Amino acid sequence: MSWGDGPFCAFDLETTSVDPETTRIVTASVVTIVGATPRVRSWLTDVDGEEIPAEATAVHGITTERARAHGTPAARAVKEIRDALASAMYDGIPLVIFNAPFDLTGLDRECRRHDIEPLGAARVPLRVIDPLVLDRAVDKYRKGSRKLVDIARHYGITLTEDEAHTSDGDCLATARVAWCLAKRTPVGRMDIDQLQMFQREAHARWADGHRPAADVPARSARPLGGWVRGLPAQAESRGSEPRVLGRRGPRRRLSVADRFAVLHVWPCRGRFRSRCSASGSHSPALADRPFRTCGS
Repeated sequence: MSWGDGPFCAFDLETTSVDPETTRIVTASVVTIVGATPRVRSWLTDVDGEEIPAEATAVHGITTERARAHGTPAARAVKEIRDALASAMYDGIPLVIFNAPFDLTGLDRECRRHDIEPLGAARVPLRVIDPLVLDRAVDKYRKGSRKLVDIARHYGITLTEDEAHTSDGDCLATARVAWCLAKRTPVGRMDIDQLQMFQREAHARWADGHRPAADVPARSARPLGGWVRGLPAQAESRGSEPRVLGRRGPRRRLSVADRFAVLHVWPCRGRFRSRCSASGSHSPALADRPFRTCGS
């Protein structure tokens, strides 16, 4: 069974900046796709009353005034986002995230900012499908932009102006691109565990070619299988060690090494039923409209 046939949990952030260490979450969406109907959850935060830069507003359209007037308190929104993703992790559903290191690192730093247990404290490992990493790996010589809207267009998916740069619209587009990659490229023949190793190696090769080693500050081990940027080395020793995030909340403490030893993927509870048509296996939620955009 291809990972493209299983459930997806797409995740996207719209933020105040492009630096995941300092950026603040403005909007977020978690879209769970099981069967034919995507379940969308979205958040608008008050950004803790901080200003949203004009250049960020130009991208996602959210102004400081709107966030302050209608946004959920940032701490509450961050916890709900974290809980939604942790629930998917415990159900064995992979997270589909375009440029996952940015979104997961940004969420991790927001959790720490508000003294909330980060995803790295979960008692199950994280399985990620990153269409950006996969597209760069399977078609590395293709010229042109690798922004979501451009990669989506390459696979026959059109983002409308209303969908582009909204967290829920980006989530759905990311899931569609992931489904196309599973059906049209060799990575679709991997199981989900093989895909994790493939992505880690592909991203490491790409990063080595675009980030001089001399420019990288000393950091601790990268948690969550490398998807979250490691903390600065001096910061790792300052804070108290977070507790383990269980399905029902924080549990016993583990060492830093134990918390970050997630390369071994635990088996998920139960098996997902493959929803297959007579002509071939596919996920109805991604094959039926509005997802039937790229063929198989």
